[in-house]
Amino acid sequence: MLAFQPRPGLTRETIVETVRPTIYLHGKVIGIDLGTTNSAVALLHGVDTEVLKNNDGDETTPSAVWVDRRERLYVGRAARDRAEADPDNTCMEFKLRMGTAGAAKRFAASGRETSPEELSAEVLKSLRADVRQRTGSEISSAVVTVPTAFDIHSCDATRRAAELAGLSFSPLLQEPTRCGWSTTSAGARSTRR
Repeated sequence: MLAFQPRPGLTRETIVETVRPTIYLHGKVIGIDLGTTNSAVALLHGVDTEVLKNNDGDETTPSAVWVDRRERLYVGRAARDRAEADPDNTCMEFKLRMGTAGAAKRFAASGRETSPEELSAEVLKSLRADVRQRTGSEISSAVVTVPTAFDIHSCDATRRAAELAGLSFSPLLQEPTRCGWSTTSAGARSTRR
């Protein structure tokens, strides 16, 4: 039986210490829920979680993009509010097409064509800006949640979206795992009181 043999000097502790600083902001883990309908960013410190409000003062940002005829791009509530009046220039639920070939959205007024990865990157950029606005710090990495049903292509597309958004390191965490941590954290808080 062959066992995994790490490189000499490479231990679990050195790996964790190498990776850990990249997803931390002031000692807190940065987590992004890149959702189909809405997205959010939170900081985890121990068992306490703080959901950061966006620049509109809301805890969630609609996962929507609108491009006007001058090719100005809007993300979030401004885009979602245009969806009914201007559906040819608004895109929502693009996360469902992550990793799918030929799934680009063409915005009619500008002629701009954008892939689901690029649209997701715009949402991630908006969330990064919210973190910068609320904390005064620039982030270059975060844990990003993905649905369990995401296949390898969808996961790779999510990683590409994170890179396009300026997140150089973004480990993916399946949503049920995140849910389990939330339940465990809530139980830990209630037993401390």
